Amino acid sequence: MKLKNPSYLLVILLVFAVLSCKKSGIDLPAVQTLPAHLAFVNVLPKGFPANFYINGTRQNSNRIGFVESSGYLNVITGMQTISFKDTTISRSVYFTSAINLRPDTLYTIFLTGKPGNGGNISTVQTIDTAIVDNVNTKPKVRFVNVAVNAPAFTVYLKDKPYIKFSNQTYKTVSVFDRVDTGRISIKLKNINTNAIILSDSITLQPRGVYTLFSYNSNNNGIDSLKVKSIVNH
Repeated sequence: MKLKNPSYLLVILLVFAVLSCKKSGIDLPAVQTLPAHLAFVNVLPKGFPANFYINGTRQNSNRIGFVESSGYLNVITGMQTISFKDTTISRSVYFTSAINLRPDTLYTIFLTGKPGNGGNISTVQTIDTAIVDNVNTKPKVRFVNVAVNAPAFTVYLKDKPYIKFSNQTYKTVSVFDRVDTGRISIKLKNINTNAIILSDSITLQPRGVYTLFSYNSNNNGIDSLKVKSIVNH
């Protein structure tokens, strides 16, 4: 058979080239059907923004400011190298490490510590196992302490009866517990002196899943101890 249109021949050659690449193993990696889901929270003090990388490729579209979260990002699974870098032209590395990410698993990574000379930057990694409960309307809450230099404390949610997370030292991650819907009080008490070092409140929606985290230190002033919430679901 004689081909009258030379464009047909070009199409055949392109298809053959694609198939040859796949056989040789030099084609691009296939898109994964079950990625991992990872949220990055920047808790570096004094407002240092950061970007998140996996194997040298930036994952977040907008830089993540102080106490901001990227939300869950779909990321490649398996053993990977994660890095957090500053947002200047130099792209200085704050932290880098290997991590094993499982398919269809939710993670949150808190970037914490003190940047600069003599600083020590590290991470707190959580696996976010709590899911929305369609039967019980009470929200689920956990607590993560990423407040550098803060004393160990116990977290009290509500007044009476209260829910508490005991002995929250730096980098401690509590289990999820159920709390009433609506506006609830938060009190942090120094475990050694029983003094209240922070009082605050938060509004929780029915069936919500939340992470509360402490940040800054126990100093007075602009860097005083604070608590913020993340909506996981």
